[in-house]
Amino acid sequence: MGEFLEHYFPLLGVRFISVNDSYDSKTTKTNMDSMSAALKAVLNAYYSKEISNKLHQTTRLKMKDKIVTGAPPFGYVFNEDKTQFIIDPEAANAVRQVFRFALSNASLTEIANALTDAGIPTPSAYNRAHNNIKKGRLSKEDRDETWITASVLYIIRNPVYTGRLTLQKRMHIAPASKHTRPATASEQFVYENAHEAIISAEDFAKVQELHPPRTRPASHVVYNCILRGHAFCKNCGRSMRYDGNKKTPKYYCSSKNTSRGKCPQKRFNASEVENMILAALVPMLNLLNQFIESDRGRQSHYRQWLSDCRKELSRLQKELHKTQNTKLELYEQFAACRLTPEAYKEQKERLAKKGSQLQNEITVLQEREKSLREGTAPAELEKLSEAAAQYQNPSVLTAEMVAVFVDRVEFSDDCIEIKWTFQDVWEYLQKAMAASPLSENGEEDGK
Repeated sequence: MGEFLEHYFPLLGVRFISVNDSYDSKTTKTNMDSMSAALKAVLNAYYSKEISNKLHQTTRLKMKDKIVTGAPPFGYVFNEDKTQFIIDPEAANAVRQVFRFALSNASLTEIANALTDAGIPTPSAYNRAHNNIKKGRLSKEDRDETWITASVLYIIRNPVYTGRLTLQKRMHIAPASKHTRPATASEQFVYENAHEAIISAEDFAKVQELHPPRTRPASHVVYNCILRGHAFCKNCGRSMRYDGNKKTPKYYCSSKNTSRGKCPQKRFNASEVENMILAALVPMLNLLNQFIESDRGRQSHYRQWLSDCRKELSRLQKELHKTQNTKLELYEQFAACRLTPEAYKEQKERLAKKGSQLQNEITVLQEREKSLREGTAPAELEKLSEAAAQYQNPSVLTAEMVAVFVDRVEFSDDCIEIKWTFQDVWEYLQKAMAASPLSENGEEDGK
């Protein structure tokens, strides 16, 4: 809390006011007041957690003694001490009627319609008539007074009607937290014959057999999208959608007319896009295989590559050093009140992002330089070589090939741009192979 009061809030221009502690960060000038507010916040948080733990422990002790802590379900009411469920005769008859229909193998819809036609009040209507409405519990059932399948399903799935009592079905994820999670079987308190049963265990088990849980069908069909995770709109940067529910699958952008311009309005034929990527990839794979199979001139390529790598590494290190100096100058301007907190935060985040990108590029180049100094192929080239050996003159583009060789494919109305994995490695190979002949008779490679 103290770090927020002294550093983050002033930097972000946040004014912190604590009425109970008579503290206002705008008017307070001494560190003692800030420290007092921070200590009180810590103590209050600790006190809140302690109270929460004690309440939970008390509740668990009640559960161990079979003392009910929740509201009774439809068909039951509390006893005079409010420690146990007892049967509510009128509501219990409605529950028995539900199970009677279920045992006759009627569907949930048929049961709900039969209960409505028989004039049996719904659980919410019955509770409202007997002043048992739970606070904040309103539903569609309160308006039309008709049974719904969800109410029927809740009754026939609830083992409480066999006399079983299950306590602590949910638990708080942390002390003093409002969020809960489902309790595991070992965390629950389950008691058989805890109260009088409305339905026998045999009838309950038979109903579960007649109405087994239904698996929810998939909400959508998963199509075999080759470019899944690699196709993006060049304008908005979002992933392209894949429509495979037709004879001709297509890619399209669902975010049209964004604030940054217009996204592609047309739909791109998936087969044509995949064939275009394959047509561009095959010559590159052949080029890579020729480079790997050629012994003559490889070391000279490595020496040239090492020289280029060192030049690029030196440039990036200078740029990173310049970025770090700029960050120091930026802080000095902020400390001298020549920059607003908003401007300082924005420029600092921009420089931090740029510095992180430069550091990642430097790390990659350092690994490449080490490999080239040892006379071995860089790790990127080794990975590409191993992958290229698996795909000799492929006729069809596969998702595995896309995952290995394609970084992203950007779509626009004018063009489709392919960005390859290890783009700089491919570019160097093209330059190296074009600069020197690799065949034994001195002929240059064809394209």
